[in-house]
Amino acid sequence: MLKAIQSIVDVAKNAALVAFLIWLFYYGRPALKTFFDQVAGGTRVVKTVKYGRESIEVDLEDAKDKLSAAVNSQAKSEGKKDEPVPPEIKAAASALQQTDAALAALSNRQAKPVPATSPEKNPAIWVYLGIEKNGTWQPNYYGLQGAPRVGMTITANTDVFERDSSPVYIDNIKDWKLGSVIGVLQRGTTASIKELEHIESDNGGVNWWARIK
Repeated sequence: MLKAIQSIVDVAKNAALVAFLIWLFYYGRPALKTFFDQVAGGTRVVKTVKYGRESIEVDLEDAKDKLSAAVNSQAKSEGKKDEPVPPEIKAAASALQQTDAALAALSNRQAKPVPATSPEKNPAIWVYLGIEKNGTWQPNYYGLQGAPRVGMTITANTDVFERDSSPVYIDNIKDWKLGSVIGVLQRGTTASIKELEHIESDNGGVNWWARIK
């Protein structure tokens, strides 16, 4: 009984923290501008944020874990195709993206120098382009015409999820598993296609996925 009560308390605490983190990293963005500027400029090398008159401290690693869990529990997780970002998830996904970027900047500052010949290590970012059939798209999240190609520049006409991989077929569930959400490619944002993958659509045509930069 006590264990069950503690579990309920833990869930409530986590939910409250996630709600606070969403507000802190998204709606409270102006108040955090100095922090992120310092991270980008290399003058801050700690992974905690102190905020407000009561000096509330948030560990970025913990924030990333909780935001990631919150976003991926609500976002579509199975299938060959993706959906636009619902308004109720966008704030958390954007907060996750900012948190991950801050951690990456800190990690780069603290990492040992690597030889110039070493391959660049950037996290993969995959987005869903839509279904293309005989040159026609439905849905068409980027205003595309004809088949996509590597090197093409695309511009999102709606908010779309950024994921860490293209879909992978899982035999034991007889379905496709989507990659984890790592951010949002916001409406109006331009990106370049670095790699393409396609999966046949159930109703004809092709589901296209692109790794972007």
